[in-house]
Amino acid sequence: MKLKTIFLYSLLVFFIIFFIFLFVFNGVNVIFSNSNLKNSPSHYLQQHDRDFVNWNIWSVETLKHAQEQNKPLFISIGFATCYWCHYIQREVYKHPVSSKIINRYFVPVLIDRHQLPEIDKLYMELMLHQMGSSGWPMIIVTTPDGIPLYFNRWSNRKDLMVALSNIRRDWMQDSDSVQKFANEWLDDYISIKEKKKLNPVISLDDNLSNFLELNLDLDFGGLLQQNKFPYFRNFVILKSLGYVSSSDISLLVNNVIKSPLFDFIEGGVHRYSSESDWTRPHYEKLLIDQVSFIQILIEQYLSFKDPIYLDYIEFNLAFILDHLKDPKGYFYTGVDSGDINQEGRYYFFNDQALEGISPSLFKQFTTLMNHSALALTSVYDLHQVNRKSLLLFRQNSKFKLKKDLFFSIIDNSLLLKTLYQVRNELGIKLYGDIEDALRLVLIDQVSNQRTLLESFYLYDVLSLYNNDLITNQLHAMIQSRLKSEFPYYKSDIFINERLLENDFLDDYHYDQILYFILKYFNHFKHDKSLSQVCESVRNLIYTPWYQLSLIDSYKKYCK
Repeated sequence: MKLKTIFLYSLLVFFIIFFIFLFVFNGVNVIFSNSNLKNSPSHYLQQHDRDFVNWNIWSVETLKHAQEQNKPLFISIGFATCYWCHYIQREVYKHPVSSKIINRYFVPVLIDRHQLPEIDKLYMELMLHQMGSSGWPMIIVTTPDGIPLYFNRWSNRKDLMVALSNIRRDWMQDSDSVQKFANEWLDDYISIKEKKKLNPVISLDDNLSNFLELNLDLDFGGLLQQNKFPYFRNFVILKSLGYVSSSDISLLVNNVIKSPLFDFIEGGVHRYSSESDWTRPHYEKLLIDQVSFIQILIEQYLSFKDPIYLDYIEFNLAFILDHLKDPKGYFYTGVDSGDINQEGRYYFFNDQALEGISPSLFKQFTTLMNHSALALTSVYDLHQVNRKSLLLFRQNSKFKLKKDLFFSIIDNSLLLKTLYQVRNELGIKLYGDIEDALRLVLIDQVSNQRTLLESFYLYDVLSLYNNDLITNQLHAMIQSRLKSEFPYYKSDIFINERLLENDFLDDYHYDQILYFILKYFNHFKHDKSLSQVCESVRNLIYTPWYQLSLIDSYKKYCK
């Protein structure tokens, strides 16, 4: 009888704890996933469908709900292959107490930067203005209409919770004063932006030349930076405009190939390095970086006619086909760097794995005790090194990588254009079936649901194939979206109107809408002549390195 009483008492305690877990800490999401996230096309959002945080997607309804409830927005922006995004998920979004605070006092919104690049770019620029740096995961607490109150790139749970507690207290005590403070901050931000735009650079050539003279890394290629991104796209543009030489391109390409940033075992390049010599990569591989790398390899081959660079083009295309291709014919967004506390471990080799392999063909860079990252000794060692045994070691490793399954219209459009270039400029016919399949997939994506930038990218690549029906359809869609006055477009994302003031900066890998408006000026109706629009574009260029697509279009189509 005593044992039965103890058992019933224990069962009662269990159910009390269980129901507290379910209903107090939103543990119900562990059993029943968040349908908004589970059904999203974003793989990143799907990964969060069982967080304790009761996430909303970015929508008109979400912003209206925040305004009706008079609650600040807690916005988290990231992507599926982002290592620290998964770290904060474990430390905060799956933490019962932290998530309860976020759910109770804020309207939490989760955003995939690949799915909503306009929102990502908008808050990235605001964070850069306020903090001087940016990155992911990006946390922004805003007023219900989206004006920032707080930025965080993730430091630790304690600091974040202290900040949220302070914001909660201030908002609950006097939300009108906090809103007024946010509006005043936004006034100052807009004023600073307007002053910059009123001071376009006097000489594009002098400005870019001076910038490159101060920032080019003459030892390892690229730019002198703390976190060193290769900027392959930028250097291809600079070469086409005559601001850098073939030697500058060669210095960048060859140093990357001879570093751990380039994976000579399976192919592909990682996002960036925290060392100037490219020896400490951040171990993610994104599709857009692979496309940009192939584009600069094409430039390298066309400059020097060395067939080894054709081999690198095919080797990296093989990586894309082997690791990023969906059976339906499109390509995924990327591959992550490994699970939490295992970042990059998939790419490291212990001493035992390297026994019996000629050390003269690759360099070793110590990463952990008795573990090394590898790199080629020479550009010409690609086919000499014993990749088979190194690949077998990786395949048998306990460390596994995950893919970001999101389908980016723009990234796939750029890949298709690159495949077209490989076939037509280099004469490589191996990828015809892949090119045809991807082209058909992208034709299926032609829709009024596409953003204006996505539609321009589709128009840009599909017009290469002389399909008048599709080109005319895209033309009509774009024309219907263009405004009557310069700059002929306005963001249609739903947020406080004053946040939408365009600064006409490029988004790292991508050309901006004004680039396409100039490129295809004669294809669409405008209220001004080309020379008048060119003059307007020229007056918008105030920070050339971050506006290379505008300079590219201005130089090519205005003179």
